[in-house]
Amino acid sequence: MENKYVKQFPDLMAGKTVMYVHGFGSSAQSGTVRRLREVLCSATVIAEDMPLHPQEAIDLLHRLCDEHHPDLIIGTSMGGMYAEQLYGYDRILTNPALCIGDTMSAHGLTGTQTFQNPRQDGQQTFYVDKALVKEYRTVSERRFSGLTAADG
Repeated sequence: MENKYVKQFPDLMAGKTVMYVHGFGSSAQSGTVRRLREVLCSATVIAEDMPLHPQEAIDLLHRLCDEHHPDLIIGTSMGGMYAEQLYGYDRILTNPALCIGDTMSAHGLTGTQTFQNPRQDGQQTFYVDKALVKEYRTVSERRFSGLTAADG
């Protein structure tokens, strides 16, 4: 659907698949996803709600990559940390939260949290405890571990 107030780029990524990975507390229903679909109107934009537990999210992303073979992966914040670990794909990391476990501790992101956008599962809140923070630390410690000399 054309919006006269938003510039569209129908030829940019035409026929390509873009996978978007949202940030912590967000969802696949975010304004960023809507804007990507609007601006890249001839591309297929894949976006899924990320599971709360980071290893489940990484596993989901690998399955999505195997299924859709995205031409480009865009990750924002926590999604940038995940996208960094999806080697073999072109990726754009927007403000990646590469040390998200430390950030969660430093900024008091524990206890009951509210999702910023609606989720497919209807969940509106989630709980962050020390064990979950540790899971995020463990996953974020893997950053850059799969890079080789060929990655430049």
